Amino acid sequence: MRLQQAAAEQFDRTWVVAPALEHAWALLAWDEELRVLAEASRGVRAGVLVVTDRRVVLVTKVLGEQVHDWPRATIRKASGRDVAVAARLRLHLTDGENVTLWVGPRGRLGRVIAEINGSGG
Repeated sequence: MRLQQAAAEQFDRTWVVAPALEHAWALLAWDEELRVLAEASRGVRAGVLVVTDRRVVLVTKVLGEQVHDWPRATIRKASGRDVAVAARLRLHLTDGENVTLWVGPRGRLGRVIAEINGSGG
């Protein structure tokens, strides 16, 4: 699925993440399969979480871009819980580190976790 098409289908307000989406598009390989998108942040910088068949990428773009890239092989599992307006996603990495991200829109967490854990539809 093309990133622009996925963004239009999965976000009500694409303008919120448009700068990060533009940068994310250039990062994907031509044969990389997009699985799910989510609004996300790791702190105060809003951005977009891109889950593909190969990796999980967080792209933020506020006064310059910042990219966090986790190959699927480095993620042992994903977990999380809904909290207030957004949801907390935790990536449990194979090196023992846990990465916490905030994910939206509300209700997207389950799909993100399912795709990362390999049980997405």
